[in-house]
Amino acid sequence: MFRRSRLGVVGTLVLLLLAVPATLLAQTTRLDTDRVSVVFGLSQIALGGANVEVTYHTRRMVFAWSHGVSLELDGGVRSDDWKQQRISGRMPWTTGFGIGARLTDGLDVRAEFKRHAFSMYPEQTAYRGAPLLQYLTTTAGVGAYYRWRPLANSQHALRGLVIVPSVRYWPNVSSTLAGDSAVFVHPITGLRHVHRAAAQGIPGTNGLFVNASVGYTFGGARRN
Repeated sequence: MFRRSRLGVVGTLVLLLLAVPATLLAQTTRLDTDRVSVVFGLSQIALGGANVEVTYHTRRMVFAWSHGVSLELDGGVRSDDWKQQRISGRMPWTTGFGIGARLTDGLDVRAEFKRHAFSMYPEQTAYRGAPLLQYLTTTAGVGAYYRWRPLANSQHALRGLVIVPSVRYWPNVSSTLAGDSAVFVHPITGLRHVHRAAAQGIPGTNGLFVNASVGYTFGGARRN
């Protein structure tokens, strides 16, 4: 019941956020359309991994798919609980899709649904044993993206260069852990801990984070 409640709240928020842009777009007369952007996340590179996103823009809608691999959740990206329990995390993969509406030529908002894999380890990097825990989480949230093409008016190949800053809120709606938590015994300290399913983004925000991606935009035309 609780999970259904969380999903219902997120769904209502998503519908409200998409309803406003859809209304505004009815008055929009000039938007580029039929463009495909392929971008790579900078924060994922900073975490030792990679993430690719493919986005298709119609005149009024946005459709996106993204996939990340090998993200190391250590150092400052750990929550206070992780630091106290002396554990670090890895995300072998994270994947999902988004669908949204365009407010302006560059700005869009999206409803986003993602699946994330986690492996938890002792914080010592020399540890080579099996993961303490492995599980999946599902998030449902929203994101705002701005597509900036600094060289769009040039005549050379770099006119497709695109920079995409974003702000996203992806709260957990479920996990494969019973009750969204699990008990483990730290193999080095011998202490028993309760681990709660990891949240996305900035520690303590339950899913809020910012990012910037860089890539290339292909195709496109303007329609009146």
